[in-house]
Amino acid sequence: LELDPDFAMAHALLSGVYANTGRSTEAPRYAQRAFELRDRVSERERFFISWRYLVDAEQAWDKALDLAVEWTQTYPREAFAFNSLGLASGTLGQHERAATAFRQALALDNKFAPPYGNLAGSLVGLNRFDEVSAALQLARTNGINTNAIQRTSYVLGYLTNDSAAMDSAIATARTLRH
Repeated sequence: LELDPDFAMAHALLSGVYANTGRSTEAPRYAQRAFELRDRVSERERFFISWRYLVDAEQAWDKALDLAVEWTQTYPREAFAFNSLGLASGTLGQHERAATAFRQALALDNKFAPPYGNLAGSLVGLNRFDEVSAALQLARTNGINTNAIQRTSYVLGYLTNDSAAMDSAIATARTLRH
C-alpha cells in the first residue's frame, strides 16, 4: 500500500488479515477501500473483494452467502470460494451445507488450512463428534496444525469429557505461538 495506495487486492487482503487475527475493528476500512477500487480488478478478484466487504465492512452474511454461491458456480475449482460458502452457511446456522462446502474446499486443495478447522466446527454444531475427530485427524495427516485445529480439539475433548485430549490441545497450541 505504500507503493500503491490504490492496490485493491492489498486492501482486501489486509482486511482479511485484520479480521482473522482478532483486529476486526481495523478490517472494515480496508474492505471498504478495496470495494471502492473493485472496478480495477479481474472478475475473480472482484469476488474476493466483495466477500471481504460484505463480511468485514457490512456484516451482511445473507448477501455474503448469495455471493459465495455465485462464486462457487463461476469458479468451481476455487477452494477459497467453497470455504467462503461454508463460512456464510455456518454463520447462518446451515451447518450441513457448510460441512459440504468445507469438504469441497478440502477436495480442491488439501493444503488450504482454514477449511479443516471450519469443517470441524460445523461438525461440532451438528453433534457429530466422530466426524469431528476424523476431520481433525485428516488435518494432522495432511500436515495442518493450526490454533483453530487445537481449539477445536480442545472443544471436542471438553464435549466428550476427555481431559487428556484437552491437555494435549493446550500444550500443542502453546507450541504454535512460537
